[in-house]
Amino acid sequence: PDYQEREREADLDRQAHAKWLARDRLLGMGIPLIHALDIIESRHPGNPVDQHVADFAASNRSVLFLAGGVGSTKTSAACRWLAPRGGRFVHVHDLAHASTFDGDWDRVKDAKHLVIDDLGCEVTSKSEWVLGKVREVIEHRTQGLLPLVVTTNLSKPNFVQRYGDEGGRLIDRLRVSAQWFDVPVYTSQRKPEAR
Repeated sequence: PDYQEREREADLDRQAHAKWLARDRLLGMGIPLIHALDIIESRHPGNPVDQHVADFAASNRSVLFLAGGVGSTKTSAACRWLAPRGGRFVHVHDLAHASTFDGDWDRVKDAKHLVIDDLGCEVTSKSEWVLGKVREVIEHRTQGLLPLVVTTNLSKPNFVQRYGDEGGRLIDRLRVSAQWFDVPVYTSQRKPEAR
């Protein structure tokens, strides 16, 4: 019995260690802790948005926009897309205010796979500089056919109005390389945990 108990405890320790390594890997990509824990614990399998994300991954398109309201599982689906592939997750506020003089800016732009979360929520104060930085990343990813998933609360016309450039170059490229998916209004799958 003592031997079996020690083996059981050792197995639990190995499982806990594996979860910590997975957690650190996901956090290292920038995935928020709440979504990292959901991925590790497989808390939300079968998210209705996941099938559309899987279809995108199998397509020849390089950019996917997941548009919809709060609680529509856009971010969690984007995190589940990113987790097995590796790359970077960045909230648009952090992207918009990142320094272009350090190596991290280029690491975000050139990441193997990239998720930009909450596009349209960055505080711009009508700043063309901030909009230009966001536009630069999207254009760079589009030109290089680098996989990008963007979550946003914006409608397609609002996106075009906000990020469309004067010559229409970005919007024209996105017509060729991007998919736009209006996420239906689902009840958020995240349930408050009992205390």
